[in-house]
Amino acid sequence: MRSPLFIAAMTGGHPETLQINAVLADAAEHYGLGMGVGSQRAALENPALENSFSVVREHATLRHSSCKPRAVQLRDAWHRVGRPCR
Repeated sequence: MRSPLFIAAMTGGHPETLQINAVLADAAEHYGLGMGVGSQRAALENPALENSFSVVREHATLRHSSCKPRAVQLRDAWHRVGRPCR
């Protein structure tokens, strides 16, 4: 990171957030910021929404990124689909 600023806990899981997260990831890449994408709960519950989160990695090489899944969400996803989230 070239800056101490961090774009924190942005959301996904809605069609309009794909473009928002893409623009924010582009800004993070340009200015050397870190970026977080929230819990990713929507993608755990509906894999078709995964791209609204993964778009961040597609638009930025972010060495400092985060997500904040909750243990219960990971457990439920594991039982629902038989594998952990990506």
